[in-house]
Amino acid sequence: MRRLVLTILVAFFALVVFAQSSKTDTAAYQPAPRINQFQKPVFRGVSVHFDAASPLMGLVYGSVYNYEAQIDVNLYRRIYPVLEVGYASAFKEVDSGAKYRSQAPFFRVGINYGLTKPIKKDGTPRSVKNYPFIGVRYAFSLMNYSVSDLIVEDAYWGTSDMVSFSSPFAYSGWLEIVGGVRIDIYKGLTMGWSARFKTMLHTSAPDKSYVWYVPGYGKSSTVGFAFNYTIGYTLYYGSDETKKKDTGVL
Repeated sequence: MRRLVLTILVAFFALVVFAQSSKTDTAAYQPAPRINQFQKPVFRGVSVHFDAASPLMGLVYGSVYNYEAQIDVNLYRRIYPVLEVGYASAFKEVDSGAKYRSQAPFFRVGINYGLTKPIKKDGTPRSVKNYPFIGVRYAFSLMNYSVSDLIVEDAYWGTSDMVSFSSPFAYSGWLEIVGGVRIDIYKGLTMGWSARFKTMLHTSAPDKSYVWYVPGYGKSSTVGFAFNYTIGYTLYYGSDETKKKDTGVL
């Protein structure tokens, strides 16, 4: 009987010790708090940038001139809606003497997504002075183009004619995938670069081959690649403390 009572007491004591240990371990373990990457205020600033690479390319090639600028809005220090506007002109003369001219404004609308998280793992804000991004654009151009001194040969009759034609209006639209880096140099002075892959979606021209060059896109017969080097200014919104968190400077 004594042995039975002793066994019961030992088992009860072991159960109490185990329960207390489990309670201590449970209290010590706390799941990591969920960090909200999209903290208010929503609107964090606006940037205006001008592309410096495109005009330089026009000076090199001499037949294509392109000028463009962009404005983007900083939301949550992570999402950046973008509007890009520009103007381009092109002239091409082939060996046969035919000449192609095109000029028009172009527009791009889309969004960039910052790849750097604005909040660290411990919940503290991270400086977002330098950040890589990816983005997408839908772009379009309302263009006019003309072809002159084009020689058309008739193989049956063995004759040839020189023709010219022009279109006062043609609509072309394309898709762009963008990737790049934005850097804040000093108190709002910003610069960056981006690479673009472009693919033509549609054009209102009766024959795509008529549209040799689309302003903002390039040669319409191929997929397009472009490089932009921009410089501009970023106006940060909010209190001094918010600006300090966003830029690392007051």
